Amino acid sequence: MNLAMKLVHEATHYIVVSALMARRLLRLMVTLCDRSLIKGPRDIWSPRTRFIEIDCEDKLIAEYFMGEGFTGYLGLIAKQKNNDSNLTDNNLENNNPDFFDRYLSRDQIGKNNAEVIILSGKTKRNVWDFSAYRHARFIAWSLKLTYDDLIAAVGWMKNVVTGNIKLHCVIRNSLKDRKVYLVVNEVLRTTHSRARRYLSSRMGVQRYLRDLSLRSVRYVVLRWFENMPAMEPGEDIDFLVHDDDMDAMDEILGQYPGLIPCDVYSVSGLPGSQYRDMAYYPPYLASRILEDAVMHNGCCYAPSPEQHFFSLAFHAAYHKGLRSGIKSSLMDYDTEETPEHDYLPTLHRLARDNGFVCGSTLEEIDDFLASHGWRPPRDMLAKLSEDNTWIRKRFFEIEDKGSIYEKLVVFVFREKVLEHGLDDLLMNKIEESGFRIIASKKLPSSTVVGIFRGSFEGRIEETSGSVFLENEIAVGMRESIYC
Repeated sequence: MNLAMKLVHEATHYIVVSALMARRLLRLMVTLCDRSLIKGPRDIWSPRTRFIEIDCEDKLIAEYFMGEGFTGYLGLIAKQKNNDSNLTDNNLENNNPDFFDRYLSRDQIGKNNAEVIILSGKTKRNVWDFSAYRHARFIAWSLKLTYDDLIAAVGWMKNVVTGNIKLHCVIRNSLKDRKVYLVVNEVLRTTHSRARRYLSSRMGVQRYLRDLSLRSVRYVVLRWFENMPAMEPGEDIDFLVHDDDMDAMDEILGQYPGLIPCDVYSVSGLPGSQYRDMAYYPPYLASRILEDAVMHNGCCYAPSPEQHFFSLAFHAAYHKGLRSGIKSSLMDYDTEETPEHDYLPTLHRLARDNGFVCGSTLEEIDDFLASHGWRPPRDMLAKLSEDNTWIRKRFFEIEDKGSIYEKLVVFVFREKVLEHGLDDLLMNKIEESGFRIIASKKLPSSTVVGIFRGSFEGRIEETSGSVFLENEIAVGMRESIYC
């Protein structure tokens, strides 16, 4: 009993001392900031900067930024705080839908397009978790010397020491006789943009689609567009966009902070709009989808009925594989029991509408796609197989392991290499790296390379509407395959 009391006493003493030390640390941060790092928000950000405050405790931060002329603020209110008089003014969310929304889970810290994440309430503890906010440019929290601030301070020190963030400034403001310190930290190792974007509920799907048409953006909504502009909760929107219209697409999407997920893929897989570091569809097929696009229900562009079938079948087989819920005759693995959508019934319906018979297994669908020129090139299949066990089984595990082509590699030299006379130097480097060059060929400028998967750093020159490269190709293989 005495031992138990002693342990409780020591634990209590440790907690109290830790809390006092953290409180002094926080006060020291405020003191230092009073002297040297106090800034105003306009010293850091433009009026169009996108802010999201998560788990709002009151309206002070919202009123402050709106009063300073910032139009890109969104506050997320936790469900349990719905009746908090400090927050709602009897119903703040419904009275101000453009500026306040519902905070549902911790995941929303990372699932948004905010440039500045402001953590309030218990979410301050998530300063620990750098992965949750590394998509943003800044992470901030209001300093109130609470237990949550204690945890935030320790997490802040951990991420400063590891080089993830650094203290940028403190914004000090006074509203309603209350002084608020907003600790602002710059995120040093942000993630590079991929295809995922977020649409603002303030703009809404219908207005967004209208703006795309007003800007003459060449796009299609790839699938599940039948009820657009209405959307089921939790659904996202998949766009295919012409390379030249990606800037306009991002400009429209970036007007306000958003939570509605969208995946935006460019034709050639430009940086920030690629799938697994390559084009979503082979570029020649993606171009065909855009060329044949039709207006759906007067609200959005969609693939033509034929392209809708082929693009969805491609997605089900090569992007999803067994996760589509479609069975395979090759594998004993179980398919996804609860796939996101009913792919096979939808494919059968679309096939009937187009006069096709596509089969009911992944192998039958693949054969049908191949017979119509919709099977991906082999290099694309190899890349997709990293996340698709069915592709790996069908195309890469049944090959003759003794084949001399097992480790065949093709090197492509761009035109500038030939212009500067560097091709011989590179050939020698290839051989020094353990390859034996078995053939090389200069491709004429009339050679179409739309069959490539579009990963030449995201850009291929275009001439008269077709994709061309004037390159030299060296085919080599590792000597080790003959050992």
